[in-house]
Amino acid sequence: AIILSMMVLIYVIVEIRMFKRNARIEEVLPSFLEAVSVNLRAGMTFDKALWNSIEPEYGVLEKEIEIVAKKVMTGEDTEEALNEFASKYNSLILKESIDLIIVGIRSGGEIAELIDRVVDNVKTAAYLKKELLANVMSYIIFITLIAVVISPALFALSYNLMLIIQSLGKKLASAGISSLAAMDFGKEVIKKEDFINFSRGCIALISIASSAIIADLREGSIKGGIKYIFFFIIISFIV
Repeated sequence: AIILSMMVLIYVIVEIRMFKRNARIEEVLPSFLEAVSVNLRAGMTFDKALWNSIEPEYGVLEKEIEIVAKKVMTGEDTEEALNEFASKYNSLILKESIDLIIVGIRSGGEIAELIDRVVDNVKTAAYLKKELLANVMSYIIFITLIAVVISPALFALSYNLMLIIQSLGKKLASAGISSLAAMDFGKEVIKKEDFINFSRGCIALISIASSAIIADLREGSIKGGIKYIFFFIIISFIV
């Protein structure tokens, strides 16, 4: 069980890091492509335009483009180097952008103009993503309230209602009211500890499901919701 838990933990950590790297590349991709377009218009070849567009603020993309540029300069086919770079990451925007650039290289047309169109498309996709997030923000707030406030409050009310009924049943039974005592109000069918443990398990499950839904709405992938799980569980337990 310990080994399996460690394997799952390592897998989750790796998946989260991959997701963050993809998101970072998609974030700086338009700026990089704009720099490549400017260098191409200045008369540079494609490999030199790539090399001179590398900037430290691009982070992961800087290292990847540096590898691509070195491969191209040492004689490797440009298309193969670009395809190898795009295949490393599970990013649809990156793959489509690289595919369009490869098509431009094959056709021998004005690559700078094509890259400008790719930049416009990437920026449009990012803008639409922000618009989508703004439209579903009310749902995100509603789901968050259910996970961290409403569901813990309902379980707490149910717990107190159970205690009140059991206490009332015991008093009625001790008073000799047979008609109500026959209903076994005072009998502890459910133990307090069992109900508390059941409530905690349900709250944890609700928090996990809610964080997955919110991550899918905000980030476009459930992988981005790991950070919400612990926050939801802690707050809901406190409530």
